[in-house]
Amino acid sequence: MPRDIFVYFEKMPEKGELETLLKRYVGGAATEVKFDAGRWFATLHGSNSNPVLDFEKKGYASNVPYREGERWFEVYLADNNIDVMTREQDPFTNDVAKGFAELMARLYHGRLKE
Repeated sequence: MPRDIFVYFEKMPEKGELETLLKRYVGGAATEVKFDAGRWFATLHGSNSNPVLDFEKKGYASNVPYREGERWFEVYLADNNIDVMTREQDPFTNDVAKGFAELMARLYHGRLKE
């Protein structure tokens, strides 16, 4: 399931500040942070996990698609906001991404919109 968390700013932080904060935020949890095509990609250690897998096998429906493979999130840079996004990631990755959006909103007096 796609998830976008927008952070709107009155005064946009500088690109270099955003990159430094992202790298420090993910720290050793990331295998890579790179900038490409107007966005940062933060790849985290490990692979997606489905915490409700055993319950689904017993017939419970979670209705949450998880993509197999690596954990990652993106930070897209726009004119007056950033979009912190995940695509079919597990709850751990979604929470890490949300934490970064909340940090940016707190530091730069931004407004969060999910």
